[in-house]
Amino acid sequence: MHLIQKKFEFILYGLILSTVIGFISFLFLRVEAFFTEFFWEKTPQIIGKSPFYFLALCLIGSGIVIFLKNKWGDYPETAHDTMNRLKQDKTLDYSDVFKGLAMAAIILMFGAGVGPEAALLSAVISLSIWQADKLRFLFFNQDEINQLPFLERAKTVLHPTKNFQKYSEELALKDETILKKKKLLNLLFIVNGLVTLTVLMKSTNQPSFITKVGMSSWHFKELWIFIPIVLLSFFWAYGYRWLKIVIKRVMDQLLPKMPQRIIFGGLMIFVFSQTMPSLLHSGQMSISPLIETRSSSTFMVLLILAIMKLVLLQFCLTSGWTGGDIFPIFFAALLVGAGITKLFPGMDPVFIMAITASSFTISILNKNPIFIGLFTALFFPINTLPVILLVILVFWSMNKYFRKQNQMS
Repeated sequence: MHLIQKKFEFILYGLILSTVIGFISFLFLRVEAFFTEFFWEKTPQIIGKSPFYFLALCLIGSGIVIFLKNKWGDYPETAHDTMNRLKQDKTLDYSDVFKGLAMAAIILMFGAGVGPEAALLSAVISLSIWQADKLRFLFFNQDEINQLPFLERAKTVLHPTKNFQKYSEELALKDETILKKKKLLNLLFIVNGLVTLTVLMKSTNQPSFITKVGMSSWHFKELWIFIPIVLLSFFWAYGYRWLKIVIKRVMDQLLPKMPQRIIFGGLMIFVFSQTMPSLLHSGQMSISPLIETRSSSTFMVLLILAIMKLVLLQFCLTSGWTGGDIFPIFFAALLVGAGITKLFPGMDPVFIMAITASSFTISILNKNPIFIGLFTALFFPINTLPVILLVILVFWSMNKYFRKQNQMS
């Protein structure tokens, strides 16, 4: 009975901590969405959409970003950097996680054309290590903790900044049976955190991350377009890499200092706010308007918008307005897909957009085609999943082939 109680307390503690992580994720998204709407929609409705207001907004945002980067450092950190540190050190310093979230929220609410996913995922990874250290402390000290009075016990285990047990090779569990149970518990805690986030988002009527592009009734005779679009995605990815190099070189030569870059990034956000406001922010909230206006736009207009979305993304990333690139790149790929549908009006448009969005996004990001492909599949109807899986298979096979060639050479 004592062993069962210890297991129950351990699982309950893990569920509490993962709920906290889900709540922090929700709070970040809610704060960012509230101030984004306040700055870019509600306030202009009250005082008028004057260019001077948007210029002042972008310059104020630039000033805040400069001040915080001088004070805190180069935040927010991307999930890629966080994972690299975790692989190298086997642990993370999660004391600055809220600095990263605060900086990411500020960058997003002042209009940067980047996504929230990089900073949020980085924070979730860091908080997961925080959870693991708290659970490890309970695991090794549970008998002593249970002997404390109830209030003292609760204070000991729930204190957010005390009572941790960092990872070490000596304390690491080696038993395969226990390790399998640990993986199942980790999965349970991840699901609990996601459920917490989803429930909070729905209970407060927040828009979903996922917007369905539409319904599809594609036929096998339309599969001929698959290969041309996949081949086109390689040219698209090459063009994007060339764009990154050019913008970085120009910025390095003309704007070598951080404050100059950030002010320039703020001015670019202002320019886009006056010329192409739909390209501001990550693009995830512009998917529905894109679907509604797709029929009235020409191929060239949609293609130019896609290119300019990537230009804004690179200006933001290079100038210090750091954020995620998955959502912006996916949105640009959707714009290209919508443009291609104009060239083939007799074909299923959602089918074309599914192939284009998945292949263009995977080819640009050039990493983990399974994750990126399944991410894009969330936005499309289930009957397009086979062709998206085919895209994933093509790029996964190519990555595997090139890795093998590099190992041999």
